[in-house]
Amino acid sequence: KGDHLAAVALYREVLRLAPQHHSALSNLAYLYHLLGRRDEALCAYRRVLELCPGHASARHMLAALCGEAVDSPPESYVREVFDNYSNYFEKSLLLDLEYCVPERLRAMYRRVAGEGARCRHGLDLGCGTGLGGQAFSGFVDRLDGIDLSPKMIALAEKKAIYRKLRPESIAAYLKRTTDRFDFYLASDVMAYLGDLQETFLLLRERGRPGTVFLFSTEGAPGNGYLLRETGRFAHSATYIAQLAKQTGWQVISQETTQLRKERGDWVMGELWLFKMAEG
Repeated sequence: KGDHLAAVALYREVLRLAPQHHSALSNLAYLYHLLGRRDEALCAYRRVLELCPGHASARHMLAALCGEAVDSPPESYVREVFDNYSNYFEKSLLLDLEYCVPERLRAMYRRVAGEGARCRHGLDLGCGTGLGGQAFSGFVDRLDGIDLSPKMIALAEKKAIYRKLRPESIAAYLKRTTDRFDFYLASDVMAYLGDLQETFLLLRERGRPGTVFLFSTEGAPGNGYLLRETGRFAHSATYIAQLAKQTGWQVISQETTQLRKERGDWVMGELWLFKMAEG
């Protein structure tokens, strides 16, 4: 119901009665983190790892809060986040966070490709509940989707816009599929990948000449990428442009924009349109 302080009080009472109740402790750490109570969150995440050394989510969030250099998050962390988020995902994004990245990517595509442009076979990377696919369903003859979260996939199926949906990672799917695509979409996905080199290379390998690749990134300073305290990754525009050149993609369009709100403030980032370079 959004009453975070009441939830904190209840979890603290659970832990008074059962000090080693690790799921209560993990949820309390998350709430402290959400409320900006950094020191208490650090203490709680460390206690979770004392009780459960293999707790991937706690280890990832501790790394985020401590500013550690991390290349990618554990798949189990991403799956858990979105499985837990699935039932109120769209309401939270659209109403609370004012998220409209798919529509802005669609507008970018229209400006570059024109109103009548169509693609034969597209892949929605990290498709979630299908918000991105919904925005582009009129531009792609066949659209498939992949996502780590089975619960998000189940919700995407209800939209009836995908020919095929698979609950697996981007890398695993691209390595095993024999399909070739001329359209890729990744709306608010790179923030859960970190190092993008392998992803860009695999997408090129499964693409066709002239393949279009639309995606968003959270902005970062400098020439690389970093793990933010939120647990998501931010990428600098320089990093994306350099990596595109290294992996055989051409930057056709780039736009700095507001991605969504976070604690009342806008998260800034970039929208990108790549085209597969010739040769």
